[in-house]
Amino acid sequence: KDRHQDRHQQDNKFSFTSFEQWVKKEIKVRECCVFIKKTDGELEPVCHCGNVRSSHGEGIQIHSETEKWDKTTHTTLTECAAYGKINFLDEDTTIQPEYIRVASDYGDRKNIQRMEKLLREFWGLNQPGLLISVIGGNKSFHVSHDVCLHFQHGLLNAAKSTNGWIITGGQDEGVTKLVGDIIGRSILTSKIYTIGVCSWGKTWNNEMLMRKHNRVSYNENVVDYSTSPPAETGYAALEPNHSHFFMVDDGTTDNSGVEIKFRGELQYLITKMYEKDGVPLPMICIMLEGGSQSIEMALNSLRMGQPLVVIKGSGRAADIVCAACEMTSFKEDFVNGEFVMRGFVTDDGKRDIQDMLEACFSKFKESAIIEKLLSNILEIASLKKQVTIYKIDSSEPLDFAILSSLMKSIGESAARMRQLKLAITWGHEKVAKELIFEKKDYNFKNEELNSLLLFSIVNRRTGFVKLLLDYGADLKNFLTAPMLTKLYNILPKNSGAFRILTHYDRAISLRDVGLLMEMIMEGTYHSILTQDRYNQDMREDDRFDNPYDLMMAYSALIPLL
Repeated sequence: KDRHQDRHQQDNKFSFTSFEQWVKKEIKVRECCVFIKKTDGELEPVCHCGNVRSSHGEGIQIHSETEKWDKTTHTTLTECAAYGKINFLDEDTTIQPEYIRVASDYGDRKNIQRMEKLLREFWGLNQPGLLISVIGGNKSFHVSHDVCLHFQHGLLNAAKSTNGWIITGGQDEGVTKLVGDIIGRSILTSKIYTIGVCSWGKTWNNEMLMRKHNRVSYNENVVDYSTSPPAETGYAALEPNHSHFFMVDDGTTDNSGVEIKFRGELQYLITKMYEKDGVPLPMICIMLEGGSQSIEMALNSLRMGQPLVVIKGSGRAADIVCAACEMTSFKEDFVNGEFVMRGFVTDDGKRDIQDMLEACFSKFKESAIIEKLLSNILEIASLKKQVTIYKIDSSEPLDFAILSSLMKSIGESAARMRQLKLAITWGHEKVAKELIFEKKDYNFKNEELNSLLLFSIVNRRTGFVKLLLDYGADLKNFLTAPMLTKLYNILPKNSGAFRILTHYDRAISLRDVGLLMEMIMEGTYHSILTQDRYNQDMREDDRFDNPYDLMMAYSALIPLL
């Protein structure tokens, strides 16, 4: 409810009419414009695009069956008529997720840019601290109950701790259904945006999402949608606990994976939209079980430099990836005039991986498909330094493995600082200690340590404060008079201390704090904070002789009030 109240406030910032105008101008969908019969069908002829003759509309061109149907020449871009909000008829939920249908043409680096306006302005999403991409099996999804629970709880903890966004396949099956179930059951998910990216053609009852066919009378931007069980194999309904949907269309209904490229580019766009100090938003890809498309998406993420967590023991593609990574060794190779470390798998190992693929994907009769899968698996294995294998029987939770994987991907100092702040937000000082501080491969500058101290104090992470002080942070260097003033002025607006200290229509001064402390001690204590040197005469480099006493008072004062 909180999430949708926030979104209702965002609705007030723009009229739905302006959104419609933007969609009509900027967003197109792809539809078949030439009917070429493929089969007779049960009731009427079916085109090579997968749609029956009547669904093509009046005036459609009909070509000879001998002509080869081609997506490039026999489909066209048309105006989008599927966007707004969805009212799930069959679900006990108050969520009305935003949705839009888009052509697969937007799945490139240039065209994906127009989705930024949709995310920021029209959907009004708050800035995330982490982007989590979940990939895995759909229809052939067979995972034990224990594995599902580990995955769900770890994912939810990771998203809640970091204000993370989750991206899934959007449809009510397999791993996406697992994500939706845990989001729907949790009462603390009001700020977790769960974005589904799925195929329009493979979505069951998608005709109900066409605004010209279906509109709820009391709200012009909402359509009714039924998640009734699909009557045909190969289709799936939308998962009702998601907050947003991108439905990708290439003009067909029988092609799988049309959304993969768009999803990869959308994820890249989001990481760039929220970059800070030149460092992209942290992103992690989690693989649970999975099929051939999961292998492709995992490789795409690794190629973009994004770390991958694979859940070992979940089955199929995930277990094959784990096996390949465990078979991979590194050796020095001479490439383009320099020596580099490259991963390799022995010939016997390659044969073993191929046997696993053939057993797992026996439906693929063409050897070329298995060879392509083998090539992708070997490339993933060669990038195993970006891969974290998580074992279900591990003593650490999945969210710990996710953070560890992110920390291993740290590069330049700006990225290191952003990842450390993510660890502070998450509350996992053990990860930061093991992967950052104990490696001793980087000397933090004083201003970096001070920035981390401030972030830890504001987020109430006392373990990180101690860790930073042990590592070399100097509290006396950190706690200047302006810094202590800043700490009191960034108190949560709903805290008792903030309400008491802001009884004047101005910023909180150290004199206000000192007088409050004296009042609490009933005249038995005189605070140095009431002195002029820490107020109107304050300088940037004014420091205290007793910073630990002042921080102890700060720590005691905030929860007390």
